Amino acid sequence: IAERSRAPEGANNFFISSMSFWYLDSFNNIVTSALEAIYIVVSCAALVILLSSRSLTLSLFSGISILYVLAAATASLAGLGWSFGIFEATLLAIVVGLGSDFIMHFAHAYSMIP
Repeated sequence: IAERSRAPEGANNFFISSMSFWYLDSFNNIVTSALEAIYIVVSCAALVILLSSRSLTLSLFSGISILYVLAAATASLAGLGWSFGIFEATLLAIVVGLGSDFIMHFAHAYSMIP
């Protein structure tokens, strides 16, 4: 809207429509929601581990481990030459769930050691 107010008369009533813009908008929403899912899952997993084990150190290392699983999965995709798209964002959401579940089970088992 700010660009339209500075445009000369006759060029300030433009409207652009293309399938490329639709794809770009969808892609931006997918990336944003994938990052939000990562933030939510890591913070919730760390909070659950903190409340269940009452160990700040275990909670911190579990959060770092979940982030490492995500970084390794993303680096593997980049190493294989895949570009980030709809399929990869869905895969990232699944990896977030599996990685956090796996780490939470290990943290629980570690906290139960006498």
